[in-house]
Parts: sequence; structure tokens; C-alpha cells
Amino acid sequence: MLSRYFARLLENPYDECIIKYIEYVARIHTNIPTKKSKINVDLIHINALLGYVEAVLIGDVKSLDLDRDTEYKAIAAFGKLLWIQNDVFIKFYCNDGAEYLETSTTTTTTASGIPTHLL
Repeated sequence: MLSRYFARLLENPYDECIIKYIEYVARIHTNIPTKKSKINVDLIHINALLGYVEAVLIGDVKSLDLDRDTEYKAIAAFGKLLWIQNDVFIKFYCNDGAEYLETSTTTTTTASGIPTHLL
């Protein structure tokens, strides 16, 4: 499966279809009610995999003996792509801060204006 993911990322143009694919990959690995697959991977494992993938990609790019400027640009491009994928994953894991909402509409603050629940 990971090889198909890489093939799709490396062989296709970066257009609306690839953005939908990146979102699809994130959605099928998370535990949201609207998905059809039974796959559920915790975010910590997704981050570990993306870190591993980054290390492999850096090693592969460095093994190509490219000039330093091209090597830098390739590594930077892959890094940006992995951060985009990570951000899309996080979109499906977070609840827009709903878990941090207080039940009370009033917030007690210190004299310096810091909410007391943050102390």
C-alpha cells in the first residue's frame, strides 16, 4: 500500500485530484463516522511513519549524486509534501478545540489578565 501511495505522489501532477487523494488517505486511516474502511491508526503512529518516510526520502535523494542546489530543492519539496499530508491527517483527528471549551461562559482571570485555568 505504501508503494502505491508513493507512486501516486511521485508520478502524478499536483492538481485538485492529488489534493483529494491526500485527503482520502488521511480519512481512511482515521476513526471518523463517515468513512467506509475499518482502518484506524493513532496519530502518533502516523507521525512516526511520516518521520520514517522523510528519512528514507532524504537518503534516496542524497544517493542520486545531484548537485547541492537540486538536492536541497528536492529534499525541501518532499518535506513540504509530508507536512501537507500531516496537516491533512490532523484535520481528521482534531475537533477544532471542542474538547477545550469551558462549560461556563465566564472566565476568571488574574490581575494580569491570564485565565486562571491556564495556571
